[in-house]
Amino acid sequence: MSAPINLTGKRFGKLLVRKRGPNNSEGRATWYAECDCGLCPINAIPGKDLRNSHTQSCGCIRRDLLSESRTIDLRGKIFGRLTALEIVGTSPHGNKIWRCKCSCSETSFKDVPSDLLISKHTKSCGCLRPDEGAYNRKDMAGKRYNRLTGVRHLFTNKQKQAIWLFKCDCGRDTRKRAYSVRNGATKSCGCLHSERASTWMSWLIEQGIAGNAGDRPERFEQEPEYANRKSCIYFVEADIGEGSIYDKIGITFGFPSRKAAGKFSEVWWLKRNIPRSVAWSVEQAALQITRESRPKRLSAGWREYGGKTELREGLAIDETCELLEELLTECIDMGWKEFYKRYIQKEKQTIQAPSSQKPNESP
Repeated sequence: MSAPINLTGKRFGKLLVRKRGPNNSEGRATWYAECDCGLCPINAIPGKDLRNSHTQSCGCIRRDLLSESRTIDLRGKIFGRLTALEIVGTSPHGNKIWRCKCSCSETSFKDVPSDLLISKHTKSCGCLRPDEGAYNRKDMAGKRYNRLTGVRHLFTNKQKQAIWLFKCDCGRDTRKRAYSVRNGATKSCGCLHSERASTWMSWLIEQGIAGNAGDRPERFEQEPEYANRKSCIYFVEADIGEGSIYDKIGITFGFPSRKAAGKFSEVWWLKRNIPRSVAWSVEQAALQITRESRPKRLSAGWREYGGKTELREGLAIDETCELLEELLTECIDMGWKEFYKRYIQKEKQTIQAPSSQKPNESP
């Protein structure tokens, strides 16, 4: 029996995972990990904190950093655009506060605690962030990223993320976040997802699933009240207590009750109050895109699990959350009907068209 997200024996920073621990008070899976420093006992750490690199030691990295920042002489050293000049005080945490000169101007100075300098958390007087935005606007124009070519910077949103206009290879203009495009999370206007949908629909038809579920476009059109019923769409770690743990992308009307039942040991991404038609459309597109991560084998307990078609193994958490955000935004902007036609309906018709022919009959 496979255990695709079993962290036993894996290393995260200075921590080496020894064995699975009990679920914590929030119902999240924990793991007993031993630190390389050997000074602390084995601690039970939430799996989420290990996988997203939030916890990388027993705390010794932080202690070493604080100890170094309190004793080391930073005079004359350069940290980004800042050059440490002299000590002007002590922070409430006991770190020396250094007066630094910024290279952006002869009259620009900033007082910074030593730990923020050493950790590279502070690298300028504040001038660096606007420059980074200007760099993005200049750097992406005319540059190609997978299927997208940068056209121009449009605006910066409330989260201080640069929004760019891109030209896709399919001919469509689309607005995307610069960061998502540059790091490869967004590769097209959405046409790439659509092209991959045929394989997903083929598999659904082979399994006898397509067209039989309670959620389907016909029902959404016939029952507007049901289509607009508020639902949750989620990306979680599913555990039914058999030792094997999987990632799961799904939708539900009652997410709190499912989590309380112990089926979800980790919650990576969750959106509430989404119309059922939108949630279902995004779920189907996301499952298609991640189809190559379907589990190869399932135990008897998992085979009887009601949401087994939504199980995945080894998904990258940050990338999957980014994907779901992109799909949800596009579905809301486009409308679920157009989103469905683009990603699913055309491929479904292409696959089902030959079904009226006899097995040995040529078109």
